[in-house]
Amino acid sequence: PGDDPDGDGLTNVVEAGLGTDHYDPDTDDDGLSDGVEVGPDGVRDPLTETNPLDADTDDDGIQDGTERGVTQGIPDPDRAGPLQGTNPSIVAAAADPDTPSIPVLPDTDGGGVLDGEEVDNGTDPLDPSDDVEPEIGAYGGGRTNGCANAPGLPDLRALLGRR
Repeated sequence: PGDDPDGDGLTNVVEAGLGTDHYDPDTDDDGLSDGVEVGPDGVRDPLTETNPLDADTDDDGIQDGTERGVTQGIPDPDRAGPLQGTNPSIVAAAADPDTPSIPVLPDTDGGGVLDGEEVDNGTDPLDPSDDVEPEIGAYGGGRTNGCANAPGLPDLRALLGRR
């Protein structure tokens, strides 16, 4: 199409406004087309839509396409060369296509550990019960058994009603 040479659903004018490449349907190479990332209106809602200029919108270590369950790149409309997309050999089983995490939330399950760290640890980014709470030691250094606090500071877990 004349005003959408890369076939991502965004006109050249919209792509110029976004800063995306109108000859590359997936500017950030995350496996999601630019049009899918911002939606049909071309205006990105940061609470629900991913950033077409950032392959990992929520900075959790997992590409947006992988979090949405995409393991193949998008089709190359002009057959000029392969698109990078999400490379399953790099991200391995970072997301199960049946249970993808949310690409605009760095900690989808709210358990206190980034989705990418959970994948690296072999835990489930959708299950907060398997997250190991990071415990900061005295003066903010290292991990503890939950008892050490900086002098004069209350136990955070007690304040939150957790023991």
